Amino acid sequence: MGMSLSWPNVVESHHFEDNSTLFGNTLYLHPWQMDMLSTWAGMGCTNSLISIGSVLGLLFAGWIVRRLGRKKSLIVAVLPGLVGWALLGLAYNAYLMLIGRFLDGITSGMVTLTAMTYATEIPDAAFRGTISTICCFMFLMGACFCTAIGIALTWYYVALGNMCVLLVYICIVPFLPESPTFLVVTGQDDRAIKVLERLRGTYADITNEIKLLKKMNDEITSDTSWGFLLQKKVQKRILVLSILFLVQAYSGTAVLRANAVRILQDSGVTTNKSMVATLLLLLPIAGAFVLCHLVDRAGRKVCLAISLTLMSISYIFLGTRVYLQKSTVVSLIPLEPNNTAALPPYFTTERLVQRIT
Repeated sequence: MGMSLSWPNVVESHHFEDNSTLFGNTLYLHPWQMDMLSTWAGMGCTNSLISIGSVLGLLFAGWIVRRLGRKKSLIVAVLPGLVGWALLGLAYNAYLMLIGRFLDGITSGMVTLTAMTYATEIPDAAFRGTISTICCFMFLMGACFCTAIGIALTWYYVALGNMCVLLVYICIVPFLPESPTFLVVTGQDDRAIKVLERLRGTYADITNEIKLLKKMNDEITSDTSWGFLLQKKVQKRILVLSILFLVQAYSGTAVLRANAVRILQDSGVTTNKSMVATLLLLLPIAGAFVLCHLVDRAGRKVCLAISLTLMSISYIFLGTRVYLQKSTVVSLIPLEPNNTAALPPYFTTERLVQRIT
């Protein structure tokens, strides 16, 4: 997913200098086509193909996570992206690139839900926040790595390299354990005990953990209707999470990341734009690293407050500078110094209990 976010920077950087494809023909992208390639997950142009693909992927992911289990869902989720990266690497016209980005968007939406669910169900509760934040940390590492290798490799080789990464991912996932939560609620207690012994150790109170998982699931599934949505505490949690996602979506940081090269180009930067974009992506990585060490110690609310405060200060400084100066060239790109984007998705899985039927 991180590679999906920053790959447009690689395309844009090479498109300004050498717009040839793997087959040697010239590829020209209109501004609207570049917008559809660059926009990430609805945080910009509303008709972006990757945004549409992400929505479809999220809708389908809920079904496969419930029916196939977490581990199989992790494999199924990346299959559209595997085809999408192949099309992007072998594309000889803009339309193949758009189709590839649409398929990549489906994978982005599916992986967002499947990986988030898996990451919150596998670890012990004491380390759940750290493990979840590590997932976001690796997401940012992928974004930075994709832009960095774009300095030496052309965009189509980077796309084919990303396809190879997904192939390695598919080979690794079968060796991961299934979610004990999924095994318990589907009546596979024997397998759940073996998985928990592998994850927690033989000295952990596995029997009590299984009883707790069953109790939580029974409380939720006792009401098979949608009536639980009318509960005030559920509505309050949904409202708070919706506000958090709204702030995250309209902060603009994801758009700045995906379009860093275009912003630098319009700003008149003459140095290597991919290198500068890579340096910009290192800032949220540093924030995620700090968050990994704080989230289980200071708590989710404190980390979120710190992140939003730092981001607000950055945007106030940026807005003031743009307002006071006559030039439209902006040299500061605030990329959420403490990684706000990592927190809202994991709040969802912790604050809203899942129903598995």
